[in-house]
Amino acid sequence: MSTSQQAYPPGLIEEQQSHSKWEQKNHGVWERTFDPIEQTVNFMAVASPSKLQFVITVGAILRDPIHVKELQNAWLALRYVYPVVGSTITDTGLRYQVPKSERELQHWVDETTKIEKTDLSPQEVALSAVAPKDSRGAEIWVLPRTNELFLLIRHEICDGVGSLILLNKFLELLRENKQFGLTDFGHEHTNLSEPISKIMKTGLPTERQRKQVDEMATEFVSQRALGLQTKPLDPNPVPKSGRIEHTFGQAETASILAACKVNGITITHAATAAAAIAILEHSGEQSGRFCTVCHVNMRELLPTEYNRALGNLFTTAFSSIPVSKSSELIGVSEQVKQVYNWWKYNKDNCACSTLMPDIVIDSLTAAFTAGVNIPAVMAPIPLGVVEKKITEQVEDFWFNLTVSGGGSCMYIYTVKDRLRFVYCYDAIFHEDNSIKEFNTTVIEHLMRGLELVQLANVS
Repeated sequence: MSTSQQAYPPGLIEEQQSHSKWEQKNHGVWERTFDPIEQTVNFMAVASPSKLQFVITVGAILRDPIHVKELQNAWLALRYVYPVVGSTITDTGLRYQVPKSERELQHWVDETTKIEKTDLSPQEVALSAVAPKDSRGAEIWVLPRTNELFLLIRHEICDGVGSLILLNKFLELLRENKQFGLTDFGHEHTNLSEPISKIMKTGLPTERQRKQVDEMATEFVSQRALGLQTKPLDPNPVPKSGRIEHTFGQAETASILAACKVNGITITHAATAAAAIAILEHSGEQSGRFCTVCHVNMRELLPTEYNRALGNLFTTAFSSIPVSKSSELIGVSEQVKQVYNWWKYNKDNCACSTLMPDIVIDSLTAAFTAGVNIPAVMAPIPLGVVEKKITEQVEDFWFNLTVSGGGSCMYIYTVKDRLRFVYCYDAIFHEDNSIKEFNTTVIEHLMRGLELVQLANVS
């Protein structure tokens, strides 16, 4: 029997899928355990003793003035549409309680709505906010002075693309200004989001996949993986999140996207390749393996009812791409493209998500225990064209993820016809100037590789 047809004991796959099913534990109280992707995200979220990480912030500048009462009503309506917003994160999964009274419902609204009267930018406020209090799934923060707001979301309840969907629905409800109250609640638990393993009826991995994942895990934590150089650690570090954003001009963006199209690649492929070459240069090595995490959004391949669903609806490709001083952008981009396509369009690969705890939790725990120095890897993550998810009118949009440790993320998206690179990192490990220099190197390799050097305007 081939590994793709490997037999498992009767009922084993069904048992695995049922583990993450919502069940009513008490009257009005619904719970489910994490699926493997959520379990891994939760492990990473609480891994640092200094702060909670992997908290998503998605924000917007609104055109019309913000009225708190209307905003709170829209926030309440959002809980009805996406009740996971009102959930709490437990040690093993998610918990949602149907509200019992108007007082309880209003208490939730009051506790999760934060009105900030400050001279700080929303990005600065978000970096200091850290995470929703009391293990809540989400909060909304409002800055009336600048007419801005942002959602603070635990990664356990949704991914980056999901956060855009959530923000857009909130803005839609804010515009419609429909009144919501206790009488609207009671059956909203039927809207609780399902994990991708249940939606895709993910099976168990084959032996071939297990072997492949073991090899990925070994490369991911080995010294052979390329990483950013980190600064010497302070003996008494003060937790601080870092964020650097680079916005390309409209003409630059149009030229970059056109050049990518001519070469049969996307900006995700090209930017990831540029990051791979730049990280080699930043590391000081002559050659090495660019080991990173590719988040492959699966929504467009799911049934239509899940196109705008919440949850961590991605599969994770643990890629290992060799790079050297002679590597060229287009060649590396083609390798990145192959990684994305292979993981996205091979349905069986979703079974590998069940092995994520083995890759991340077991491997990293073993490495830390053995005193192995984990490379400071960079994970380029695409959000795509923001306007495809946020159809409501906004003046501007921004995104952030809190990160702890040496690893960092590079978010890639376009909004208002401008390409943006957003770097999220732990300022304990990385100097702002170091990340800025890395960004400059990424852009230089991107523009040179696409033969657009004459248009480069690196700031």
